[in-house]
Amino acid sequence: MSRDQQAILDIIDSIELIQNYTRSNNWSQARTIEYDAVIRRLTIIGEATKRLSMEFRTNHPEIPWKAMAGLRDFVVHEYDFINLEIIQDVVNFELPQLLPLLKSLLDGEF
Repeated sequence: MSRDQQAILDIIDSIELIQNYTRSNNWSQARTIEYDAVIRRLTIIGEATKRLSMEFRTNHPEIPWKAMAGLRDFVVHEYDFINLEIIQDVVNFELPQLLPLLKSLLDGEF
């Protein structure tokens, strides 16, 4: 398995786990452990994005690679400024749109 393929699989796995963690969609009652798990998986998504080859990222500009890596940097380095509403938007709107794109990339590329 190539490094790019493994990174895409890691991103897909993390998105699916986040969706599992947040299935109830009731953020006001989310436990700290669930919130921490989501932040951890967003970090993994960013790390896996950074492991993709530049060629792969360049060949697939439809995926917001820079934003994915940037969110990782933010939650790691600016953890005290994390806005729950932004995380909710990413989880509720961005990730569900991203998942099928990544799955089709995986099917088409590898």
